[in-house]
Amino acid sequence: MILGEGYGNSVVYRGEEELKNDDSLTEFEGCQLCLVKIDGVDGLPASCTTEVSDGMVVQTNTEEIQQKRRENLKLF
Repeated sequence: MILGEGYGNSVVYRGEEELKNDDSLTEFEGCQLCLVKIDGVDGLPASCTTEVSDGMVVQTNTEEIQQKRRENLKLF
């Protein structure tokens, strides 16, 4: 688990800064490959459409997440 702030210097933030000016791109959520586990939240939400909030504790690489990603990848 990585603890840190998701502001300004993260790869996701930098990618968003580059891509947000392209009106043809929107959050997709359909692939379900960016699933995460968030403490206090039921299920495995997609990180691409989940807003960051102060104090949020996110796990990105649990066995449950890996299994669900493998299942979702088989659908393609």
